[in-house]
Amino acid sequence: MTFVPLHIATIGKAHGIKGLVSIISKTEPVETIFDIPLYIKRDHQFQTFDVTSFDIFHKKVVCKSPLIADRTEAERFNSVKIYCELEPFRAQYPEQIFSDLCHGYRIYNANSKLLGLLNNISIMQNLYMMVIQSDQQTLHLPLQIEHIDHHDKTIQLSYSPA
Repeated sequence: MTFVPLHIATIGKAHGIKGLVSIISKTEPVETIFDIPLYIKRDHQFQTFDVTSFDIFHKKVVCKSPLIADRTEAERFNSVKIYCELEPFRAQYPEQIFSDLCHGYRIYNANSKLLGLLNNISIMQNLYMMVIQSDQQTLHLPLQIEHIDHHDKTIQLSYSPA
């Protein structure tokens, strides 16, 4: 299986003198990103971004990585994107992918007809349902995805609702 990266956070600024960095996470709760393997892109290659510790200060996330020894090195990581692998993250946290990371994506049915824009994900009777907003109506459809294109910000459903 091919590695499909998902941008889920960005390194903010250096925090203190010991090589800590702030993290701007796209997940809620923000610490969700530390439950999975993380990667950064350096020299056009993905490499593991291990986190040895993290703290949350009033919604600001600060972490320590063995890749960052001191403040000078931490400043070189400003604005570096943090990735995870799409499929395992999608399987473990389906509500994160859609609610937090795909809000506003265009939703197409299996016949490539535009249904509207993703508003959010809700849980109805223990099922994840997509709330899709179109000009005419609000749709509540089961979460059954064929493909997500994060570059074009589109989601292709695996079915065509009636």
